[in-house]
Amino acid sequence: MILREALESFYVKFACETFLLEEMQTAWGILAGAKENLRQGNIRGCYALNNKFHDFFIQQISDDRIIQAYSNLRTHLDRYRNIASLILGRVAKSHQAHVLIFKASEQKDGVQAEQRMTEHLQSVLNDFLHSKELRSFCR
Repeated sequence: MILREALESFYVKFACETFLLEEMQTAWGILAGAKENLRQGNIRGCYALNNKFHDFFIQQISDDRIIQAYSNLRTHLDRYRNIASLILGRVAKSHQAHVLIFKASEQKDGVQAEQRMTEHLQSVLNDFLHSKELRSFCR
């Protein structure tokens, strides 16, 4: 999880420096879709778009080593994400964090975007470690 935080905090800061208008519109489209899924009570749909939000940022990086490192983590991340998605309110909480991350990114405030990403991932980890879903999974 620490490696994930390091990679994702780095790439969100990096993306702030390189975003084009079209890419910003793509990100807002992902966030709008997630919001609509939440409004409709479609937690799985929002969860899928939350994952797409993280994937969107990694796609902004042209460094093959970073992409490969993230790809190597992906299988493990998917396990954790699937458990975390079962935690009541976690998907909506993540969506709200994603909006804050992207607002900072859109303003090209890499420091704030990086901080928001770090806070988000630490919040997910904290909820994950204290969840009954994890305890059930470990039995």
